[in-house]
Amino acid sequence: SQTDGVSTSGILSIVEDGDGAIWAGGPYGLSKLESGKWHNVGGGLGYPAPGAQVLFADRRGNLWVATDGFDFGFGKDPVLRNTILVLTPRAKTFVATQESVGQVWAMAEAPDGNVWITDTNGHTTRPITGLRSSERSIKLGAEPRFVLFDRDRSLWTGADQNGLRRMADFRQADRKSTR
Repeated sequence: SQTDGVSTSGILSIVEDGDGAIWAGGPYGLSKLESGKWHNVGGGLGYPAPGAQVLFADRRGNLWVATDGFDFGFGKDPVLRNTILVLTPRAKTFVATQESVGQVWAMAEAPDGNVWITDTNGHTTRPITGLRSSERSIKLGAEPRFVLFDRDRSLWTGADQNGLRRMADFRQADRKSTR
């Protein structure tokens, strides 16, 4: 069932994009608030997945969506069958990053503008944009539920049972961290 055009089966993420549009996602799919009504987003905008896990809007106005329930075939692992789709400002359709993901917990933007995710792929956080050989996954020791970068280049993560963790200047090779 739906209320005002958005499913009542659960909202996992909601975000405002760079144009001020509101997007909501969950197991039912992806919806956009337009002219005071929610509209389901689907194949017409290049969104083939039946569900959405996490939505994120970066500083450049890009909308990032971790899909759910659709095998994009970018990897051989049956668990990592979803991907991240991005809708750039003024674009007509979403484009796949071709990044294979499982359950995505969070997305965040680093100070350099690269977008990072935390997911069920090895208790790590990793960049999904701007990938260079110097930027690899950062092993966190626990499955992080959120990730945040602050203006001092620190990486903050939190897990259900491991508390809060801060990595000062996450690009440093020694990966100093505090709890």
